[in-house]
Amino acid sequence: MEYKDYYSVLGVSKTASAEEIKKAYRKLARTYHPDANPDDPTAEAKFKEVGEAYAVLGDDTKRRQYDRYGKDFAKYGQPGAGAYGGGAQQTGPIDFDMFGDLGDAFKSRAGGFSDFFSSFFTNGGTTARQAPIKGQDLNASVTIDLEEAYRGTMRKLAIDGRKVHVNIKPGVKHGHVLKLSGMGQQVAQGQNGDLRLKINVNPDARFKRKSTDLYTTVNIDMFTAALGGKIKVPTMKHTVEISVKPGTQGGQKQRLKGLGMPVYGKPDSFGDLIVEYNITVPTSLTDKQKRALQEARG
Repeated sequence: MEYKDYYSVLGVSKTASAEEIKKAYRKLARTYHPDANPDDPTAEAKFKEVGEAYAVLGDDTKRRQYDRYGKDFAKYGQPGAGAYGGGAQQTGPIDFDMFGDLGDAFKSRAGGFSDFFSSFFTNGGTTARQAPIKGQDLNASVTIDLEEAYRGTMRKLAIDGRKVHVNIKPGVKHGHVLKLSGMGQQVAQGQNGDLRLKINVNPDARFKRKSTDLYTTVNIDMFTAALGGKIKVPTMKHTVEISVKPGTQGGQKQRLKGLGMPVYGKPDSFGDLIVEYNITVPTSLTDKQKRALQEARG
C-alpha cells in the first residue's frame, strides 16, 4: 500500500498551522477543480488527492494519528491487523462541510480514494479508525548484592500504582537492563507499556568480578608459602580446601575452575575463581623459629 505524503500534496511543512493547511487546500482545490479543467483528464485525480490530504490534515485527530504513525498507519487501520486492528475505535463520519464551498464537489467525487487514504476509513469512506492507545514505557532500577546476582533473586516493585514481582536470573551483571513487556503504564483499552528495569550490583568485600570470573585474595604465612600445605578458601558456593605448592611467591595466582559466576541465561555454566596469594610475615617468633630461620638464611 503506497504511502501518501499529504504535506507534500498540499505543499506545506509538517509544522504548518491549521489555517495554513486550509488555505493551501482551497487554493489547490480551485486550481484542479474538474469543472475548471474540462480538457485536463488528470485534474480530477489531482483534485481528489488534494481532498484526501485535507480530509486527514484538516482534522486534528486524524492529523495526530498520521504524524505519529506515518507510512505505518495503513497497517494499524486494517481490520484484523494484530494488536492494532480489531481493537481500534471509530472517530465518526467525514464532515464534508469542512471543505467549505468545495464540499459538494468533493463529496460528489468521493469515490476512488487511494488505498492509503482508505486505511483511515471503513467501507464507503464514512467512518475513521482511531489508532490504538499504547501505555507509556516506564524505567526503574533495583540494587542487589553480588551473592544475589550469583544465586538469582526476586524483587517486589511498585509500578504505576500496582505491585509486580520480578525474577532476576543468576549471573546478571551490573548495569544490565531487563525489558519486561506489558509491565509499564496500564491503559484501559489498548496495549500496556513496557518496563525497563536496570540492575545495579553492589561491590562485594570478598570478591571482585570480571565478566564471569571472580577474584579473591587469601593470606598464607611464610612457612606455608615456603614449604607448601593445605589452606581453606571461601567461594560463593562453599568453602574449599586447596593445596599450596612449596615455594609459592606473593602475588602468585591459582585458578579454580567452575567456581566463578554463572553465565547469565546458562545456569549450568560458570566462570572461574582466581585466588591470589598474599604472604604474611609473623610479628613474633619463638626462639626455635628464629634459629631455624637463621640457619635457613645461612
